[in-house]
Amino acid sequence: MIVNSKIEVLDELKQRVLLTIQPLTLDFKLSTVERNEILNDDFLLLLSIIADQSVHSSIAWHVVSKLKTRLNCDKLTPNYLLNHQTEVKCAMKQKPALHRFPDKMTKYFISLSQILVDQYGGHASELLNSRSFPELIQRLVQIKGISRKKAGLTCLILEIDEGQSIEALNKSYALMDSHVCHFLETKMGMNAPVSERDATEVFRTIYPRNPALVSTIVWESDKLLVN
Repeated sequence: MIVNSKIEVLDELKQRVLLTIQPLTLDFKLSTVERNEILNDDFLLLLSIIADQSVHSSIAWHVVSKLKTRLNCDKLTPNYLLNHQTEVKCAMKQKPALHRFPDKMTKYFISLSQILVDQYGGHASELLNSRSFPELIQRLVQIKGISRKKAGLTCLILEIDEGQSIEALNKSYALMDSHVCHFLETKMGMNAPVSERDATEVFRTIYPRNPALVSTIVWESDKLLVN
């Protein structure tokens, strides 16, 4: 039986989720220009999602704009990256490197570009145009550098920030990381390690329409707890 303090935590999260259903998912210290550029170009969105690993998000989400500047390129496209692989690698590694693992990111960027050219006519929008949440996840996790967590985050950005209609969001899941685990262990008394399944069950009681959305509230809450 959940004790009163846990019920209070759940109620607070429910209220915060209801207040947060607005275009605020993509908030990584981006300027308005950078944010709009990413939201208006699905290829840049996918590149940024891939870059968001092993470095702070505020660094990862600026990689694309800095890469464009170093390449003196007005618009990054899959074909451009495939035709300028050496230049992309050098730009990523040029000091200060754009990422902690510039070689790995370059390989992931090239791999994504090849998939888009081979399977989607060179258009990231074609990969992301499915209205089905399960199908979108299946497509995204096939891309090197995109985990289940990042695939779920991509779907949140598509729905909340871009306004894309996605069906079966009730099948979304907790976007697991150290913040989600720490919050559920300390505030809900869950035993470590917290599984994705257990976290999703809790999040579904809070917002059954889209359990993944609760993850963003928990990230914010736990960062305040640990700081």
